Amino acid sequence: SSRQILKQAALRRLPEMASPAQSEFLEALYKALAKVGVQKPQCDFDDQRGNLVLNVGTGSDGVTRVVPVAALAPQYAACDSENSRAEFVAFTAEAFGKGATDVPREFQGCGNRLLPQLWPVGKIMALQLSLPNGAEVPHCGLHGETIQLQSERVEDLVERVGVVLVCEYLAQIPGSGPMPVETLVVASDLMRWGVGFTEVLEKAMENLRSRTKSGPPAEKRWEYHPSGCAQSAWGDHFDAVRAALLPALVARRNRPEGAPDQGGQ
Repeated sequence: SSRQILKQAALRRLPEMASPAQSEFLEALYKALAKVGVQKPQCDFDDQRGNLVLNVGTGSDGVTRVVPVAALAPQYAACDSENSRAEFVAFTAEAFGKGATDVPREFQGCGNRLLPQLWPVGKIMALQLSLPNGAEVPHCGLHGETIQLQSERVEDLVERVGVVLVCEYLAQIPGSGPMPVETLVVASDLMRWGVGFTEVLEKAMENLRSRTKSGPPAEKRWEYHPSGCAQSAWGDHFDAVRAALLPALVARRNRPEGAPDQGGQ
């Protein structure tokens, strides 16, 4: 079955065991979530993937929120005092527990927060396994094709990347400055909005193009290394998806002296 394929592929990409800092952060987060109304029985921690899944509300008002504990724990550990760690935990609980990071209830409410993102197919599969039964992660291949989980080899799926949809939220974390949080758009969001994946992807691409144009000017979009490699200058966590879905940005880049870059990385 497709679920068996998901499990096989996900098992090939299991992260390392949770660190002491991650365990400490998780325990502190449980206590902070309880203060904002999310109790431990509503939380399901996937220790293999480092995600804390919050199941908040019931029926049509129910939402599923995924807290990337594995990604947040190093920032928690880097806090330089007990007070700053407590502030970090409280902010995380407030943002995820009360829904500041949620995908908007209405499609129009997404605005320019809605963007495409690249995920390894293994990551898509791993997250889908951690979501409640029936929940799905809308996605497609780089050229808009459907990724057929049932008919492709596990090895091929693990190595591929897919396009997903996210809503970005800029979290103002005390002592750390703005931290972008990307909340995945899931199938229930599309159903609530009453729009299909293709239409939402078109809007996300429109936002990505607009964001790209409003960023560095053309002559400052690439930083070059003597080896001939170039690094994009946006630095907003969407550089890879730009290169993949807006290939003209890469094809038309110029070297500092103005000569077209023939190939390179």
